[in-house]
Amino acid sequence: MVEGSYVYKRGGKLHKVPADEKEALATSLMGIFEKRRFRQLLVYINDFEPDDPKTFKGELWSFSSFKDMDVTRTAYMQLSSA
Repeated sequence: MVEGSYVYKRGGKLHKVPADEKEALATSLMGIFEKRRFRQLLVYINDFEPDDPKTFKGELWSFSSFKDMDVTRTAYMQLSSA
């Protein structure tokens, strides 16, 4: 059983893909600015509730179901304007 996602990086090293804020800050896969954006993305996704417009953080949502939503694209747009 694999618990997490991993990425193979040149030099023969296998790195765990960060799955929470603590791992995002500790990883060597990203620079400091990327870590900050990734942390913000994780917080945004963790706090998001499809039935609570207060968690949209100014984003206009139009989707028929949660599956139809493009979380990555929308969260990136939200974070890149921060």
